[in-house]
Amino acid sequence: MKLSDVINAQRVCKESKQATLCLVGVSGSGKTSIWKQIYEELGYEGYVILRPALLADAADLIGLPDFELIECGGKAVKTTAFMRPKWLPMEGQKILVIVDEINRVTKDVANALFGLIEAERPFVGEYVLPEECDVVATCNPPTDNYAGVLDFADAAWTSRLCFVKVAPDIETYTNYGRKSGTVNDVMLEFLNKNPKFFGTSGDFEVDMFFTKDGETEETNTRSFTKASGIYTTGKELGVDRNTIFELIRGIKGLEFATAFMQFADEYNTVITIDDLLTDPEAHNRFDYTALSGVSKVLEDFKHRIENQKVDINCTDNMIPFLRKIPLDTLQGFINWIIYSDHENDNGFTTQFGSVLMKDEELVKNLSLVRNVKKKDNIDEEQTNENN
Repeated sequence: MKLSDVINAQRVCKESKQATLCLVGVSGSGKTSIWKQIYEELGYEGYVILRPALLADAADLIGLPDFELIECGGKAVKTTAFMRPKWLPMEGQKILVIVDEINRVTKDVANALFGLIEAERPFVGEYVLPEECDVVATCNPPTDNYAGVLDFADAAWTSRLCFVKVAPDIETYTNYGRKSGTVNDVMLEFLNKNPKFFGTSGDFEVDMFFTKDGETEETNTRSFTKASGIYTTGKELGVDRNTIFELIRGIKGLEFATAFMQFADEYNTVITIDDLLTDPEAHNRFDYTALSGVSKVLEDFKHRIENQKVDINCTDNMIPFLRKIPLDTLQGFINWIIYSDHENDNGFTTQFGSVLMKDEELVKNLSLVRNVKKKDNIDEEQTNENN
């Protein structure tokens, strides 16, 4: 993922509150430097780098134990409290907290770190991160080249983090070197003219966090919810498809992300109840051969009616659709309008029913249903008499 893509990826994760973005790369690939470069563009006024490998125990993360006095039954009682950790941003600050090389966290610190990588509202110990602050992470790939302490096979980690591979490229490194002044022009010119010396980004894929040959994956509904939120937010923010794909891949792996995005691409062409209500021509693009699609539209429409989420002025657009659906399905829908309990819809159903009954073609279709059923009943009675 490129630098510009990381910016959009973090915006999606921040807005959706579904997962904490974790940049994965080999040692020295610029994972931490990326956050230093873009924190201002993301709207933060500063950053804090936490290095779990340097924390001796959980107290270094959540604060040293102390006590406070509370009133209980008219008496002052001592209770356990924790001193505010020095690294924790103050209220009103807009700080990006970077958990660097999270794969090197020790077992003692790991459990205390879980709360900090909760995307919805990060916390540590008894302290909640200020509203305008966010948490991101970096880690090394789970290959034999890195003897990290943390076992990412633990689903509790993979369900909280979104793993995205960052690969250093000469253009990004050149821009960073010139902007930061940390790399001289001689080195930059040499690398640009001799790119073979720049090397590779390492032979790994983030799918190593999720897939293990010969094992059946446990169902993790939380991960589906997170992937759903990432997809919805990415579409709302206008983020490109590839970035959304990489984020979902970082939560569920390549196989799931590929299948889901292909399905989503096709699903976006499906006509929905919103299309039918707002677009007078949508009924011409509907696939009436898919009975499940017809049923879904009617169920969604019923839900809108029951929850008073339909503009009566838009209902005319539904009539061409209702004319084309199977007659039995139409009869069932009309029966629902007539006989179901709609006392909480403020008279909408009655108004809509009147609109339907004014359409001559719909009335004709309903008459056909009744005539067919009447004939079937007569035939059944005749058969019974003959028997």
